[in-house]
Amino acid sequence: MSSPFLSARWWADLPIARKLDVYVALVLLLTLVLILLTSLTVADLNRSSAQRLRAQARLANLNSLEKALLNIETGERGYLLSQKENFLEPYREGRRVLSELLPKLEADPEAPPALHALAAAIRSYLNEWAELNIARVRSQGPFSEAQQLRVFEEGKARFDLLRQQFAKVQNQLTEQFTQSRMQNLREIGQLRSLVWVALGVLVGSTLLLRLGTQRVVIEPLQRLRESTSRLGGGDYSARVSIQRRDELGQLAQAFNLAAANLERSNQSLVEANRHLQEQQAELERSNRELEQFAYVASHDLQEPLRMVSSYTQLLERRYKGKLDEKADMYIHFAVDGANRMQQLIQDLLVYSRVGTKGMPFQAVDTARVVAETLRDLEVAIAESGAQVQLGTLPTVWGDPSQIRQVFQNLLSNALKFRREGVQPRLEIGAQRENGGWRFRVADNGIGIESPYFDRIFLIFQRLHTKEAYPGNGIGLAVVKKIIERHGGRLWLESIPGEGSTFFFTLPEAPAERT
Repeated sequence: MSSPFLSARWWADLPIARKLDVYVALVLLLTLVLILLTSLTVADLNRSSAQRLRAQARLANLNSLEKALLNIETGERGYLLSQKENFLEPYREGRRVLSELLPKLEADPEAPPALHALAAAIRSYLNEWAELNIARVRSQGPFSEAQQLRVFEEGKARFDLLRQQFAKVQNQLTEQFTQSRMQNLREIGQLRSLVWVALGVLVGSTLLLRLGTQRVVIEPLQRLRESTSRLGGGDYSARVSIQRRDELGQLAQAFNLAAANLERSNQSLVEANRHLQEQQAELERSNRELEQFAYVASHDLQEPLRMVSSYTQLLERRYKGKLDEKADMYIHFAVDGANRMQQLIQDLLVYSRVGTKGMPFQAVDTARVVAETLRDLEVAIAESGAQVQLGTLPTVWGDPSQIRQVFQNLLSNALKFRREGVQPRLEIGAQRENGGWRFRVADNGIGIESPYFDRIFLIFQRLHTKEAYPGNGIGLAVVKKIIERHGGRLWLESIPGEGSTFFFTLPEAPAERT
């Protein structure tokens, strides 16, 4: 046995499209019923209106008929008294009207029987009385006084009988007209009621659709929107309570499932972030310790290394040429190794100090920095015959000494790795990029093969022997660390045998930010 709850449950689980189909079907059914009833009512109204008009026409014809008969009686009486033809004019007009009206009344199937009897009585009065009296006067002359009195009395009696019949027929026609009029009014009232019912059905169906849409669609969507806003605001416990199996119920289930997954993912991310923060703190501590160790180790190595270097140099000056060639060669190797070790330690100190011993950031005019760097490299530029092309350089936000070191290392490399027999050409420029500046330092030197693009930025990594190109392989590593300290990027493009272009980004100065 079905209960109202089960019926409501069935309706709630019905798809929204099916609910709309049911609503439209009900509205169409009610509309068709109203159209049918209205059509029947309009047909009855037309029929009763036609009956009313016909009854009204019968009454009008009866009145005209009565007037025509009165003219006939008046004209006949005047002619019988005066024997003058002009007294017959009303008589003739009445006969003309009768000749038009009597056939219509006699041919009307809805006319009462008394009307047909009245028509027969009128014809009898005309043919058997009035016409005979007029013909006798014309042929035999006027009546005597006694004959005239008798004719007038009989004519009056005949005419009174006709009047009585007229009254009877008029009463019947009036009753017919009244009935048809009342029927017409009733049907007009029915049609008016149907119109109001139709308007009520239209308004009711519209309100039903509005209320149904509010309950079935709008309210669940509002709850879904509120839960979505909560979820977007970071409340991953937000859920939608829509206990239905239609489209919105399925959407709510999908939302709740997605919210549950997001909540689990967020919990995992929180845990992972906490673990990552712990690791980051550990890495920062370890990095500080490593930097401190590198600084202290390299600093502490300086003194014994200087002692070794001083004594080996002293040996070289005092005993060079006094021992055999192998001794001289060994002493030379020791001096050279000590010098290179000292340079490596100094370079390691420079690398370790990039993140710890830098200056506070300030506005840096890179045009001035590049000009000073070119003055420092003036001898190398002159010896190589290099051509330098400068573009418009901006003011950036950073450490002035470290930015100068970037240009110093890149320009020194460009001069060092030049092609034999080719005039070196250096290009320095900058352009805006994503709220900062992108710099380029290009040369036409020996170039770098693409597999080594990442390797050259690692500390102490070299692509050539120190005999071919001197250096410790730390310059580009220092440049990379400086650029990363400034929150920028460093990369290059290169074609072996044609040249290389180094790109790096720096933040704009606060005064230039809009």
